[in-house]
Amino acid sequence: MSAVKRQAVSLPGVVYAVEQCERHLILLSTKAKTVDLMEHFKRSTARDFRIVTSVVEQTLNKEEDRPKKKRKKNDSSSASEAGA
Repeated sequence: MSAVKRQAVSLPGVVYAVEQCERHLILLSTKAKTVDLMEHFKRSTARDFRIVTSVVEQTLNKEEDRPKKKRKKNDSSSASEAGA
């Protein structure tokens, strides 16, 4: 779970760095009118989001607390017969 928190913290910084790189390429491309620097660079979409760590933690805790059920082979056939 600590790895998820670290990734959640670093993700906005990575997105910002990519957007700044794209912005600088666009500026350089307009200054150098003979070369298209954005030719092989996919333009990103607008990203305006915020990761709510408390919701992520609650979801992870629910998944950890949920007991893992083992299905028996007969359970799936009896469930289909009960529904019919």
